[in-house]
Amino acid sequence: MQGKSATMSYMFMLLAIFCYPLLSLCYLIYPAKPLHRFLKIPNIKLYMNVGSDITLMSCVIALVVYDYSTHPIITLILEITIFIFCIGISGKHIKFIYNQGPEKFCSYPLSILDSLMVKICYITLFVVWIGRLIVSR
Repeated sequence: MQGKSATMSYMFMLLAIFCYPLLSLCYLIYPAKPLHRFLKIPNIKLYMNVGSDITLMSCVIALVVYDYSTHPIITLILEITIFIFCIGISGKHIKFIYNQGPEKFCSYPLSILDSLMVKICYITLFVVWIGRLIVSR
């Protein structure tokens, strides 16, 4: 019986991770109390954070695969999505630093890694956009 429970738990975890964009969108459109309570569960917060990272990295990988010259609309949508992700993650970091302090933020290695990932995304997007502006002139 324990094996069945572990399997269900594992499937629930994967569902929470891969449904992250849908759950976030639902919460933004209609922030109902049951959904809010569900999203405040510590395990769900962890799964949502993993889902966020997977979604962001999937967008970055897709951006590498698609070429701007052959798929300009898809690449632009991916770049805007990555930029919005970066703004959201930056806002989360600023809120955390404001509420908890920079010492607490720096005490979590994953926060530093997350911050580094966002900075790399910002720099990459700005270099690509500036490069396109220079080439288009």
